[in-house]
Amino acid sequence: MRMMGRLRFTLKIISQLLLFITIVYADTPNLYINEFLSSNASINLDSDFYSFCDWIEIYNSEDTVVNISGYYITDDLSNPFKFQFTVSSIIHPNSFFIVWADDIDSVVTSTHANFKLKKRGEEIGLFSPNGDSIDSIIFEEQVTDISYGRKPDGNSEWFYFSNPSSLASNMSIGY
Repeated sequence: MRMMGRLRFTLKIISQLLLFITIVYADTPNLYINEFLSSNASINLDSDFYSFCDWIEIYNSEDTVVNISGYYITDDLSNPFKFQFTVSSIIHPNSFFIVWADDIDSVVTSTHANFKLKKRGEEIGLFSPNGDSIDSIIFEEQVTDISYGRKPDGNSEWFYFSNPSSLASNMSIGY
């Protein structure tokens, strides 16, 4: 009889633990570093500062709005808290959000991070407010005005795009 009590207790603990894990994972939105351009000489003019800056596109594959206020993005995976998104950083369902990687650290009409991307290659990471990794990529040397992104959006495969598509689906032919 005592063995049955222990078994029930163990099963109850396991079911509560599984419920907790389900809730934790359900609260983590499906966000992806979807495309970036680390050497921007003539593509996508930044309308805040009228310059061609590096950029990172984040894709929300959820069917609901995701507020990334308090989340972080970095170019150094050992420093996940490098740049924090401000209040009202909203990504609509199945939509995109651009971060200008121009080392300006401000929000005018768009978000500007406090780092630049290196053409020779480095890393990009997206982190939750508590520092959990949501998505990351380590990339090799890039070509000027050629973006690197997922196709289809949010997929695990990466391609180079001679027609970068910030704030839009990666529909062009990738190589």
